[in-house]
Amino acid sequence: MGRYISMNPARAKGEVQAMSEMQIQDMLKYLKGEGVGISILSVEDDLVFPDAQVKKVVGEDGSHDSVAMMKGGHMEILKDPITYMTKIEQILSVGEVRKEGEIAKS
Repeated sequence: MGRYISMNPARAKGEVQAMSEMQIQDMLKYLKGEGVGISILSVEDDLVFPDAQVKKVVGEDGSHDSVAMMKGGHMEILKDPITYMTKIEQILSVGEVRKEGEIAKS
């Protein structure tokens, strides 16, 4: 990633800027309405996607099944992939159970 950024700094800055300003609420609502299960996993110390902004965007509007905030920064998954993949696996397994109607939605 560092190589990509150093080779294309203006493009990388523009891409990060576009992602950080992206509004996904309508897209989430649409997907949820189509029956797609949506779980959001974010980190508390993300400089690109600050947790306050993530919480605001994914507020309690019913457009998702769950939100999990974990400790760490934007690239934390690369530093501690076991912890993050374990959480993702847990989210997915709960989603599968919910899909089958075996537990109530929280």
